[in-house]
Amino acid sequence: MQYLIILAFLTTAIIANKPKRTDDANNVAALETLLHKQAATIESLEARLTAQDTKLLQQQATLQTVLREQQSMDARIAKQEQVVGFYTDFGYKPYHDVTMKTFETLKFPRVLTNSGNGYNSTTGIFTTPFSGLYTFQLQFSGGTHNDTTQLSISANSLTVAVAYSEGDTRDQGSQGSCSAVVHLVKGNQVSVRFLSGNPMIWASRLASFSGVLVHSD
Repeated sequence: MQYLIILAFLTTAIIANKPKRTDDANNVAALETLLHKQAATIESLEARLTAQDTKLLQQQATLQTVLREQQSMDARIAKQEQVVGFYTDFGYKPYHDVTMKTFETLKFPRVLTNSGNGYNSTTGIFTTPFSGLYTFQLQFSGGTHNDTTQLSISANSLTVAVAYSEGDTRDQGSQGSCSAVVHLVKGNQVSVRFLSGNPMIWASRLASFSGVLVHSD
């Protein structure tokens, strides 16, 4: 009798435990399914993140290219802005003598080139728009006299080069010329001045003054 009671008890316990094991299995299966979904979601997010990283790197490379091109363009523009040069003379007929006073600035009225707008034909002065190395040339012909005329290229009122020319009463005066290479800073002034001798030159295309910025600082 006791044996039957124990057997009945065990049978009841086994039957009672069966639904619990089934629930545990279902929970495990659901958890595994959830983990698989989360893993798939993580993989998808990682793929999207990798794609975004790649796109960001491409955008950074593009930006660097654009910046280099902009810097190159800025450099070209700056270089173009620093093109400086002028050429001026007394032009065509009527030719005539020009008389000057000692240390007077000679004003060349005809301006053929004035890149950078440094030369002022009213004052006869070239003002440097940039600091750098400049070269200047002066040439002229003596007037209708039999004497030597001396002109100078002057920078900030200091003589940097001197040209000599002999005049001739038959309008056959010799040609005088000189050149100078000087380093100047922005705002310096360069001009042609009468130094000594006969204060007269022949005003024509044979009398010219020019300058060029060789290299800026």
